[in-house]
Amino acid sequence: MQEILKCPRRQFTKMSVGIAGAAFLSPSEVFALEDALISEEDLAFLRELTLRTIAKCRAEVTMDGQKFPVYLPSGSRQYPAFWTRDACWIVASGLLKTAEIEPMLEVLARTQNGPELRKLKHGLEVPPWAVADHVVLENGGAVFFPGTYSASDYQGKGRHGKRAAQDACYMFIELAHLWHRQSGSTSLFKKAIAGVSLLERLEHAFASPEHDGETELAFTRAESRAVAFSDAIVKTGFLLEGSILRWRAARRLASILAEVNSPKRSAHYREIAERIQTNLPHKLWQADDPNRGWLLSASEIGRRVCVRGTSFALALGILDQERAAQASRAFAAATTTPALEKVPTQGQITYQGHIRHLRNGEYWDNTPMRKESYQNGGYWGMFTGWFVRGLAVSNPDLARKTAQVFLAHMRKHSFFDGSNETQRGAPWEWIHPNGRRVGPLYAATVTLPYRGFEAGFRVQ
Repeated sequence: MQEILKCPRRQFTKMSVGIAGAAFLSPSEVFALEDALISEEDLAFLRELTLRTIAKCRAEVTMDGQKFPVYLPSGSRQYPAFWTRDACWIVASGLLKTAEIEPMLEVLARTQNGPELRKLKHGLEVPPWAVADHVVLENGGAVFFPGTYSASDYQGKGRHGKRAAQDACYMFIELAHLWHRQSGSTSLFKKAIAGVSLLERLEHAFASPEHDGETELAFTRAESRAVAFSDAIVKTGFLLEGSILRWRAARRLASILAEVNSPKRSAHYREIAERIQTNLPHKLWQADDPNRGWLLSASEIGRRVCVRGTSFALALGILDQERAAQASRAFAAATTTPALEKVPTQGQITYQGHIRHLRNGEYWDNTPMRKESYQNGGYWGMFTGWFVRGLAVSNPDLARKTAQVFLAHMRKHSFFDGSNETQRGAPWEWIHPNGRRVGPLYAATVTLPYRGFEAGFRVQ
């Protein structure tokens, strides 16, 4: 990708300043460096908006009388709990201090399930060593299923799966990796939490979700379904986004284990990652689509061309060069002409720089979500950073223009000082051309684009 993008490589400073004024490594040092997609002025605007949004997300989890500082998904307290995946998305910005990541890791380790299967009401199950989907602020209770704030044995009736969410396990590993890369230390991996070291907990977490033993891809069955990344959407069979998360987690563990002088374990995870990377396109590449270049979200229920999953795959670099180019060209063909008020037509995927999960006019099967809402038709900014990185493979000019429209939306609707004083609230969780704007001050809508526009996401 670095060879394809033609915009000048920016000069990064050695250190930057975090929310509380402490030094941290910039994303360009934590991750593989890619060319910036926006100007220094635009990046400074987005950085400031991101910092102000993150600051609104501060909270505390209370466990056994001890308080742990954490970050919530949004500053509006729309989701009043500590979410594993959102913690990763916020930390990925590179705008937190290392010391701010450590208590979040400890909360997740303390609330991780133990070595035994936990059975809940209505046939729900929490596999050994599963990681909480989210954690209750008031008492540190572990909630393993989306859609509820109950940490008891009642955590729903199966609408969000029969087994604990898969993605939290892989996000736990990613959060540990982000701490490691930012701190340059391995000391935390040796720390025993409830008698088990953090490194052991990470390896247990990796093994917890269901997967296919032959391909190593993430997998789920209808009778024991677990969600992976799309909590409101029903998917079965091989799972695209779950497999990408599993691939990244395997690469992260391989890197960590190599640094703690465990070469055999490191090689084990590297082999898993290679098998996932080899098998993913064979199981989930939509080769017969007339607009070829897309990955499918799942192999059975939910077998749909997936814009978000394909964006994620392209941004992280899991696809080979030929398929990456095909996918990027598919993005370009489906991208709305970049303009703030341009309404997407049938088959298009962008609106005001925000991205739809599926192409316009397409909807998920077997989902309780009504059409044109949330994950079934809303337009999301949280994966704009992934999308523009993928789009830039074939059309860097269109990628930059899409980023500019996203920034224009933020300048117009910023919660803090948007030019449209009657419609402030951005970053929203999702928006829609019908005028709906849902979930103000949603952090991932700016943390991930900031990271994507500045330094990219490619996994090394």
